[in-house]
Amino acid sequence: MGNEISAITQVLAAAYSSNVMPALLAIADTSTMSTDASLLFNAVQINDVALVTRLLNEGDSPNTSNENGCTLLMAGAAAGHKAIVDVLLARGATMDLVDKHGCNAMTYAVAHRREDIISYLHQHGASLDVVQALTGLSLVHAAVADAMTTFNVHFLTYLLARGASPNSRLLTSLPDKLQQLPLANFVARDVLFAQASPLTTALASGNPVLMDLLLAYDADPRLETPTIQKQLVENANLRMKLAWASMIMMRPGESHDRATKQSPLEAAVFSNSLGLVKLYTTLHEGMQDFPDECPPLLLAVLFNQVEMAKYFVPTSGINAITADGDYAFYNAALNGLLEMVQLLVEHGANVAPTNVGEDLPILGAYDRGHDDVVVYLAAKMDNVNSIRSNGEPFLLRACTEGRISVADALLRAGADCNATESRGITPLIGAACLGRTAVVQRLLQEASINLDANDETGRTAIFCAVHALQTNEIPRMLLAAGANVRVATNAGSTVFAQAISTGRRDLAELLLPHFDIQQRVPCYDRAQTLRHVSYLQLAVNHRQSHIVSWLLERGADANQDNDGRLPLLDAVMHNDASTVAVLLPFIKDLEATDAHGDTALHCAAMIGSVDILQLLVASGANVAHIVETPVPTTAIAMASAEGHAAAVRYLLEMGAPIDVPNATQKGSVALAYAAIRGHGDVLRALLPFVDGNATVVHAPLCETGPDWRQAFLPASTTMPLPSVVIYEALDPVEGHGDYLDALRALLESPSVDVNSRFPEAYGATALIYACKLGNLDFVRAIVEHTDCDVNAADNVRSIRLATRDWIRVGWQHAAARGLSTGVSRRRLVLAGAAATAPRHR
Repeated sequence: MGNEISAITQVLAAAYSSNVMPALLAIADTSTMSTDASLLFNAVQINDVALVTRLLNEGDSPNTSNENGCTLLMAGAAAGHKAIVDVLLARGATMDLVDKHGCNAMTYAVAHRREDIISYLHQHGASLDVVQALTGLSLVHAAVADAMTTFNVHFLTYLLARGASPNSRLLTSLPDKLQQLPLANFVARDVLFAQASPLTTALASGNPVLMDLLLAYDADPRLETPTIQKQLVENANLRMKLAWASMIMMRPGESHDRATKQSPLEAAVFSNSLGLVKLYTTLHEGMQDFPDECPPLLLAVLFNQVEMAKYFVPTSGINAITADGDYAFYNAALNGLLEMVQLLVEHGANVAPTNVGEDLPILGAYDRGHDDVVVYLAAKMDNVNSIRSNGEPFLLRACTEGRISVADALLRAGADCNATESRGITPLIGAACLGRTAVVQRLLQEASINLDANDETGRTAIFCAVHALQTNEIPRMLLAAGANVRVATNAGSTVFAQAISTGRRDLAELLLPHFDIQQRVPCYDRAQTLRHVSYLQLAVNHRQSHIVSWLLERGADANQDNDGRLPLLDAVMHNDASTVAVLLPFIKDLEATDAHGDTALHCAAMIGSVDILQLLVASGANVAHIVETPVPTTAIAMASAEGHAAAVRYLLEMGAPIDVPNATQKGSVALAYAAIRGHGDVLRALLPFVDGNATVVHAPLCETGPDWRQAFLPASTTMPLPSVVIYEALDPVEGHGDYLDALRALLESPSVDVNSRFPEAYGATALIYACKLGNLDFVRAIVEHTDCDVNAADNVRSIRLATRDWIRVGWQHAAARGLSTGVSRRRLVLAGAAATAPRHR
């Protein structure tokens, strides 16, 4: 058999080799022609279109031939002169004429590899299944022989893809005329008796690419002899075994046992060798060897082998689901294989299986971002409203995520444009809220769209569009479509209020004709207290100075009281200098107070804004105004309490009073506030103007309420400022200052006596008190003062500092408060305190 195949190979190679081609397919010999015929053939060969046209016009036949039967069309096809071929066909040249060797124009074009001529002739009706009358050699035989010599299958693929049959065979007997050709030197009658096919030739050549290509284009192995069939299968088995072994080496995780169980057919599918798959299945080889968990169609889909899938679709259970719940159609959709999805749907795949829950193919494709697949499947589904993704309508999800092509496809497939999820959100609300302009525009094309549908909080689409600050196009589109802008949320807020609070002047101007600018709307303040405020107040509260200016220009009242709140005071409390500057020209009374009795100036002092203080003073605000509360307070006192040293200094420069006399405080209230809250810089600013020794504080004054420190104090006590600082430092409140720095600020002032006593606490000095409370840093700061008397004793028990009693008490309380530092007797002695002290008798 090997000799048989070798001989056939020689026949084909010789038939189309450059050595014998001139003899087999000779271009016209013009020596025996008439002058006109010779001239015409020469014109064809040199591609002289004008001359050929003239001669044909003068009466020469387009089917002129030489003594071997070679026509002008054959000569033009062999030379590859498309323009000549076009002229001849236009003049009626016959494509089916054959020369004395049985070759026609298509045969000549194939023999000379003229693809453009082949395509042109085929378009004009020439057959690709031309067979030489003498040998039975087809165009595919010629292309196989060409591939054997050039190792290029392009020409063969070209013919097969256009319908040339791969199953032609050589003649069973050799005509006598064939022996006159050079072929006779290579051909034996017993070889031709084998009726060699292109597939047999490919097998003989040992070229697997040729074999697979022919089989893929339906070369039928059943037409071969049993011996040839056996050799084809054995050759394929060997190749698949090697291919699978190579794959296993590339994938170390694959078990050796799995590799040995791989059937050749399974390996052919895996290797995308459609030709070998057709070989195996045509000869009924290996179909039973496919594993249940991965049938052939599923395997073809997994590797996106469309042609392979086309082959298996008619014989496979297209909707079959494996034991693992896997099926071909779901994998095609999940991986975005649109061509594969279309193939499976066309062959009956169920686009919405009922036994997979929400795990539908269309949702799998959507989750992976394969919108083209989703669009295709949406048009194939009977009820897209039944699709729910994460518990919500599929259309709603597509709209909120801005997937316009999917949303459009679902709407065209009949999706409910007003479908809601559990919170009442519709596709229009979701798209408007997230700024999906294209989606909103598409939804508005639906005749049944509900523009004023609201969610569980009462928000409509136009409200959400303004609130989200995504784009101004959506509110404009909704308003133009007729959305009701007066619909309020459950909390009473309107879309105009949203435009004001978000600073959208363009939208506010658009909405203004629908609203009363003086109207009050519900609003929650920072303490979540519901209040009714004007639109101006709303703009102030949201620090929208340009909106405030716009509203004032349109007549908004800057002096309107809003539940005890004034726009100017709110702007000050927001530390919004730009809004304050806008409001000031419209304010009628700068001394107007809020519910707490504070003016704008006092509020500015409270927040420590020098810029706003300057604006207010420049507009005529009274720096000497006193807040008439149970404890009358100055602006400086308020700034001192909050630790705003810069504001205190500015008010002092402006001549503001530091204090106002009151019955509950001896000395300076402002100084007392600064000491109680540990604001050292404020103390430094005030002490040059007030007497530190004259200011005492009634204790306890701890802002956190009664605590353990009262154990040190009688029920009613007045404390000098150094002792106040030491006392308050034990439990500082958030926002208070650095008490050690405050103590140093006091000690730096000549008006503060470092040895001032604490009359109600046994006459103890600040040093004794610091020791009692166990604070080493304060002790060090005091003893470092040049005037500090470290041997000063109290006036009740006459216990000097060096005795152990106060130190022990200090240690105990330091431990109780978790302090890591305390005052030791050694440290005090080193500071100069006496080692012993007598008691009073």
